[in-house]
Amino acid sequence: MMAHPRGEDIPALKQIWKAAFGDPDSYIDFFFEHRFSVQKAMVAYEKDKPVSVLYVLPCHINVDGEQHPAGYIYAAATHPKKQSKGWMGNLLHYAKSIAKEEDLAALVLRPGEPSLTRYYERHGYRTFFQESTAKFTRKQLLSCAKAGSQILPAFADVVTAFRRHYLDGWEGSIQWEEDAVEYALEENTFTGGKNIFIRCPQGVGYALVGPGPHVTVKEWMAERGVFAYLADAILKQSEGETFTMRSPAGILRQEISKMSPGGMILPVSSPCIWRGKPPYLGLTLD
Repeated sequence: MMAHPRGEDIPALKQIWKAAFGDPDSYIDFFFEHRFSVQKAMVAYEKDKPVSVLYVLPCHINVDGEQHPAGYIYAAATHPKKQSKGWMGNLLHYAKSIAKEEDLAALVLRPGEPSLTRYYERHGYRTFFQESTAKFTRKQLLSCAKAGSQILPAFADVVTAFRRHYLDGWEGSIQWEEDAVEYALEENTFTGGKNIFIRCPQGVGYALVGPGPHVTVKEWMAERGVFAYLADAILKQSEGETFTMRSPAGILRQEISKMSPGGMILPVSSPCIWRGKPPYLGLTLD
Protein backbone atom coordinates (compact mmCIF):
# COMPACT_ATOMS: atom_id res chain seq x y z
CA MET A 1 0.00 0.00 0.00
CA MET A 2 1.13 3.55 -0.76
CA ALA A 3 -0.38 6.65 0.82
CA HIS A 4 0.30 9.83 2.74
CA PRO A 5 1.57 8.94 6.22
CA ARG A 6 -0.45 8.96 9.41
CA GLY A 7 0.64 10.98 12.41
CA GLU A 8 1.61 7.84 14.28
CA ASP A 9 4.03 6.92 11.47
CA ILE A 10 6.44 9.77 12.22
CA PRO A 11 8.75 7.76 14.54
CA ALA A 12 9.06 5.07 11.85
CA LEU A 13 9.78 7.71 9.19
CA LYS A 14 12.54 9.13 11.38
CA GLN A 15 13.99 5.63 11.79
CA ILE A 16 14.07 5.15 8.01
CA TRP A 17 15.87 8.50 7.60
CA LYS A 18 18.38 7.60 10.31
CA ALA A 19 19.06 4.15 8.90
CA ALA A 20 19.38 5.39 5.31
CA PHE A 21 21.36 8.61 5.75
CA GLY A 22 22.93 8.42 9.21
CA ASP A 23 22.10 12.03 10.08
CA PRO A 24 22.04 13.13 13.75
CA ASP A 25 18.67 12.89 15.48
CA SER A 26 18.70 16.65 15.98
CA TYR A 27 18.92 17.25 12.22
CA ILE A 28 16.11 14.80 11.49
CA ASP A 29 13.96 16.39 14.19
CA PHE A 30 14.69 19.81 12.70
CA PHE A 31 13.18 18.76 9.36
CA PHE A 32 10.10 17.23 10.97
CA GLU A 33 9.55 20.28 13.15
CA HIS A 34 10.02 22.90 10.43
CA ARG A 35 9.33 21.40 6.98
CA PHE A 36 7.37 18.17 7.30
CA SER A 37 3.67 17.77 6.66
CA VAL A 38 1.74 14.59 5.93
CA GLN A 39 0.54 16.10 2.64
CA LYS A 40 4.15 16.45 1.44
CA ALA A 41 5.14 12.86 2.26
CA MET A 42 4.43 9.61 0.42
CA VAL A 43 4.98 6.28 2.12
CA ALA A 44 5.12 2.64 1.03
CA TYR A 45 3.78 0.20 3.64
CA GLU A 46 4.50 -3.46 4.27
CA LYS A 47 2.05 -5.08 6.68
CA ASP A 48 0.91 -1.61 7.74
CA LYS A 49 4.47 -0.50 8.60
CA PRO A 50 6.40 2.20 6.65
CA VAL A 51 9.33 0.76 4.71
CA SER A 52 10.01 3.49 2.13
CA VAL A 53 9.33 7.23 2.00
CA LEU A 54 9.89 10.35 -0.04
CA TYR A 55 8.95 13.97 0.52
CA VAL A 56 7.59 16.16 -2.30
CA LEU A 57 8.37 19.80 -1.51
CA PRO A 58 6.39 22.36 -3.54
CA CYS A 59 8.20 24.64 -5.97
CA HIS A 60 7.63 26.27 -9.37
CA ILE A 61 9.35 25.83 -12.72
CA ASN A 62 9.73 28.49 -15.40
CA VAL A 63 8.02 27.26 -18.59
CA ASP A 64 7.41 29.52 -21.60
CA GLY A 65 7.90 32.62 -19.48
CA GLU A 66 5.45 31.56 -16.77
CA GLN A 67 5.78 29.78 -13.43
CA HIS A 68 4.10 26.39 -13.18
CA PRO A 69 3.72 24.29 -10.01
CA ALA A 70 6.20 21.44 -9.61
CA GLY A 71 7.50 19.16 -6.86
CA TYR A 72 11.00 18.56 -5.53
CA ILE A 73 11.56 14.98 -4.33
CA TYR A 74 13.67 15.12 -1.18
CA ALA A 75 15.17 12.52 1.17
CA ALA A 76 13.85 9.53 -0.78
CA ALA A 77 14.80 6.46 1.24
CA THR A 78 14.00 2.82 1.85
CA HIS A 79 14.96 1.13 5.09
CA PRO A 80 18.22 -0.75 4.40
CA LYS A 81 16.63 -4.05 5.46
CA LYS A 82 13.91 -3.59 2.83
CA GLN A 83 16.00 -2.42 -0.13
CA SER A 84 16.18 -4.12 -3.56
CA LYS A 85 12.53 -5.17 -3.36
CA GLY A 86 11.07 -2.48 -5.61
CA TRP A 87 9.60 -0.31 -2.88
CA MET A 88 11.18 2.95 -4.05
CA GLY A 89 10.40 2.27 -7.70
CA ASN A 90 6.74 1.77 -6.81
CA LEU A 91 6.81 4.90 -4.70
CA LEU A 92 8.29 6.99 -7.53
CA HIS A 93 5.53 5.71 -9.82
CA TYR A 94 2.95 6.62 -7.17
CA ALA A 95 4.43 10.10 -6.82
CA LYS A 96 4.12 10.59 -10.58
CA SER A 97 0.46 9.54 -10.52
CA ILE A 98 -0.29 12.01 -7.72
CA ALA A 99 1.61 14.73 -9.59
CA LYS A 100 -0.62 14.11 -12.61
CA GLU A 101 -3.73 14.40 -10.45
CA GLU A 102 -2.44 17.69 -9.04
CA ASP A 103 -1.49 18.94 -12.54
CA LEU A 104 2.15 19.53 -11.64
CA ALA A 105 4.38 20.47 -14.55
CA ALA A 106 7.22 18.23 -13.37
CA LEU A 107 8.91 16.38 -10.55
CA VAL A 108 12.56 17.24 -9.93
CA LEU A 109 15.28 15.82 -7.72
CA ARG A 110 19.01 15.83 -7.05
CA PRO A 111 20.53 12.34 -6.70
CA GLY A 112 22.25 11.88 -3.37
CA GLU A 113 25.25 10.44 -5.20
CA PRO A 114 26.20 10.14 -8.89
CA SER A 115 25.68 6.37 -8.87
CA LEU A 116 21.93 6.91 -8.37
CA THR A 117 21.59 8.77 -11.67
CA ARG A 118 21.07 5.58 -13.67
CA TYR A 119 18.52 4.35 -11.15
CA TYR A 120 16.40 7.45 -11.60
CA GLU A 121 16.86 7.28 -15.37
CA ARG A 122 15.18 3.87 -15.30
CA HIS A 123 12.17 5.60 -13.78
CA GLY A 124 11.93 8.29 -16.46
CA TYR A 125 14.08 11.06 -14.99
CA ARG A 126 16.79 12.75 -17.03
CA THR A 127 19.61 15.10 -16.15
CA PHE A 128 18.27 18.58 -16.84
CA PHE A 129 19.63 21.13 -14.39
CA GLN A 130 23.20 22.43 -14.44
CA GLU A 131 25.14 24.53 -11.99
CA SER A 132 28.40 26.41 -12.04
CA THR A 133 31.02 25.19 -9.57
CA ALA A 134 34.09 27.23 -8.70
CA LYS A 135 36.82 26.07 -6.31
CA PHE A 136 39.16 28.41 -4.45
CA THR A 137 41.79 28.17 -1.77
CA ARG A 138 41.50 30.90 0.82
CA LYS A 139 44.46 32.66 -0.78
CA GLN A 140 42.87 32.49 -4.23
CA LEU A 141 39.56 33.85 -2.96
CA LEU A 142 41.40 36.62 -1.14
CA SER A 143 43.02 37.65 -4.42
CA CYS A 144 39.52 38.14 -5.88
CA ALA A 145 38.10 39.97 -2.86
CA LYS A 146 37.32 43.65 -2.61
CA ALA A 147 36.35 45.44 0.60
CA GLY A 148 33.63 48.04 0.82
CA SER A 149 30.32 46.18 1.07
CA GLN A 150 27.67 46.46 3.74
CA ILE A 151 26.91 43.06 5.27
CA LEU A 152 23.21 42.78 6.08
CA PRO A 153 20.97 40.10 7.62
CA ALA A 154 19.94 37.50 5.03
CA PHE A 155 16.19 37.71 5.62
CA ALA A 156 14.13 35.12 3.76
CA ASP A 157 11.85 37.65 2.09
CA VAL A 158 14.80 39.64 0.74
CA VAL A 159 16.67 36.56 -0.52
CA THR A 160 13.48 35.18 -2.08
CA ALA A 161 12.76 38.43 -3.89
CA PHE A 162 16.30 38.73 -5.25
CA ARG A 163 16.41 35.06 -6.26
CA ARG A 164 13.05 35.35 -8.01
CA HIS A 165 14.19 38.46 -9.87
CA TYR A 166 17.51 36.85 -10.84
CA LEU A 167 15.89 33.70 -12.25
CA ASP A 168 12.82 35.39 -13.73
CA GLY A 169 12.28 34.13 -17.26
CA TRP A 170 15.22 31.71 -16.99
CA GLU A 171 13.61 28.83 -18.86
CA GLY A 172 13.44 25.57 -16.93
CA SER A 173 14.80 27.00 -13.67
CA ILE A 174 13.17 26.37 -10.30
CA GLN A 175 11.64 29.08 -8.15
CA TRP A 176 11.14 28.53 -4.41
CA GLU A 177 8.53 30.24 -2.26
CA GLU A 178 9.57 32.22 0.80
CA ASP A 179 8.88 29.40 3.28
CA ALA A 180 11.23 27.09 1.35
CA VAL A 181 13.98 29.73 1.22
CA GLU A 182 13.49 30.41 4.93
CA TYR A 183 13.95 26.73 5.71
CA ALA A 184 17.10 26.55 3.56
CA LEU A 185 18.55 29.52 5.44
CA GLU A 186 17.60 28.08 8.83
CA GLU A 187 18.95 24.64 7.89
CA ASN A 188 22.27 26.19 6.91
CA THR A 189 22.47 28.04 10.23
CA PHE A 190 21.43 24.91 12.14
CA THR A 191 24.32 22.95 10.63
CA GLY A 192 26.85 25.65 11.54
CA GLY A 193 26.84 27.75 8.38
CA LYS A 194 26.48 31.50 7.82
CA ASN A 195 24.00 33.31 5.59
CA ILE A 196 25.27 36.51 3.98
CA PHE A 197 23.50 39.31 2.14
CA ILE A 198 25.53 42.31 0.99
CA ARG A 199 25.00 45.67 -0.58
CA CYS A 200 27.80 47.49 -2.42
CA PRO A 201 28.17 50.23 -5.06
CA GLN A 202 27.59 47.68 -7.87
CA GLY A 203 24.45 46.12 -6.37
CA VAL A 204 23.54 43.24 -4.07
CA GLY A 205 24.27 39.55 -3.62
CA TYR A 206 23.89 36.70 -1.14
CA ALA A 207 25.51 33.41 -0.17
CA LEU A 208 24.69 30.38 1.98
CA VAL A 209 28.12 29.55 3.38
CA GLY A 210 28.52 26.10 4.88
CA PRO A 211 30.66 25.22 7.93
CA GLY A 212 34.07 23.63 8.30
CA PRO A 213 37.57 24.13 6.97
CA HIS A 214 36.47 22.87 3.54
CA VAL A 215 33.50 25.09 2.87
CA THR A 216 30.67 24.50 0.44
CA VAL A 217 28.89 27.71 -0.50
CA LYS A 218 25.59 25.97 -1.14
CA GLU A 219 24.25 28.78 -3.28
CA TRP A 220 25.28 32.29 -4.18
CA MET A 221 23.91 34.86 -6.57
CA ALA A 222 24.99 38.42 -7.23
CA GLU A 223 24.50 41.24 -9.66
CA ARG A 224 27.24 41.98 -12.18
CA GLY A 225 30.38 43.33 -10.52
CA VAL A 226 29.38 42.20 -7.00
CA PHE A 227 31.31 38.91 -6.72
CA ALA A 228 34.52 40.54 -5.45
CA TYR A 229 32.61 42.22 -2.61
CA LEU A 230 30.77 39.00 -1.82
CA ALA A 231 34.08 37.11 -1.70
CA ASP A 232 35.36 39.62 0.86
CA ALA A 233 32.23 39.17 2.98
CA ILE A 234 32.53 35.38 2.83
CA LEU A 235 36.14 35.52 4.01
CA LYS A 236 35.14 37.79 6.90
CA GLN A 237 32.39 35.37 7.98
CA SER A 238 34.25 32.08 7.46
CA GLU A 239 37.64 30.71 8.51
CA GLY A 240 37.51 28.11 5.75
CA GLU A 241 40.68 26.89 4.05
CA THR A 242 39.02 25.94 0.75
CA PHE A 243 35.74 27.04 -0.84
CA THR A 244 33.53 25.21 -3.33
CA MET A 245 30.99 27.71 -4.61
CA ARG A 246 27.78 26.71 -6.40
CA SER A 247 25.70 29.10 -8.49
CA PRO A 248 23.65 29.37 -11.68
CA ALA A 249 25.57 29.34 -14.94
CA GLY A 250 27.21 32.44 -16.31
CA ILE A 251 28.05 34.48 -13.21
CA LEU A 252 31.78 33.72 -13.30
CA ARG A 253 34.08 33.36 -16.27
CA GLN A 254 34.38 29.85 -17.69
CA GLU A 255 38.09 29.71 -16.88
CA ILE A 256 37.22 30.13 -13.19
CA SER A 257 34.22 27.82 -12.94
CA LYS A 258 32.99 24.64 -14.58
CA MET A 259 29.52 23.30 -15.30
CA SER A 260 28.31 20.19 -13.48
CA PRO A 261 25.00 18.31 -13.20
CA GLY A 262 22.64 20.03 -10.80
CA GLY A 263 19.59 17.78 -10.81
CA MET A 264 17.12 15.67 -12.78
CA ILE A 265 13.58 16.14 -14.05
CA LEU A 266 10.54 14.04 -14.84
CA PRO A 267 8.13 16.06 -17.02
CA VAL A 268 4.52 15.43 -15.98
CA SER A 269 2.11 17.90 -17.62
CA SER A 270 4.69 19.98 -19.50
CA PRO A 271 7.52 18.97 -21.87
CA CYS A 272 9.89 21.20 -19.84
CA ILE A 273 12.40 22.00 -22.54
CA TRP A 274 14.86 24.86 -22.33
CA ARG A 275 16.52 27.30 -24.64
CA GLY A 276 19.53 29.45 -23.83
CA LYS A 277 21.17 29.26 -20.43
CA PRO A 278 21.17 25.87 -18.65
CA PRO A 279 18.28 25.51 -16.15
CA TYR A 280 19.13 25.87 -12.46
CA LEU A 281 17.63 24.08 -9.45
CA GLY A 282 19.54 25.12 -6.33
CA LEU A 283 18.70 25.11 -2.60
CA THR A 284 18.44 21.33 -2.65
CA LEU A 285 19.35 20.90 1.04
CA ASP A 286 22.18 18.49 0.24
